[in-house]
Amino acid sequence: ELSPRSDLDLLLLHDGRAEPAAVAAVADRVWYPVWDLGLALDHSVRTPDEARKTAGEDLKVHLGLLDARHVAGDLGLTTALRSTVFADWRNQAPKRLPALHELCTERAERHGELRFLL
Repeated sequence: ELSPRSDLDLLLLHDGRAEPAAVAAVADRVWYPVWDLGLALDHSVRTPDEARKTAGEDLKVHLGLLDARHVAGDLGLTTALRSTVFADWRNQAPKRLPALHELCTERAERHGELRFLL
């Protein structure tokens, strides 16, 4: 579900075996129709290892992957990524919770308490 003023977050997850040009062509066929609809799109193209590494470096990416849903393609790739991302979160939560609290505080300061704005 989209929150008010939020963008669409799409990850094109691939196994790394295809030629980069072929992966880019698939990405273009997904991204451009979304842009043509005038929707805000936050997009990325990654292998499961790249996605996991990025999640370890960026809390917002990690949080997004915790809520990831499979849309199309190889369900096994999505399932494997979600399993590792959840395991990483469980292992790293004690270290990452202060950053999560800070992120929530900053968001509340910028946008207020959303439930009171609706």
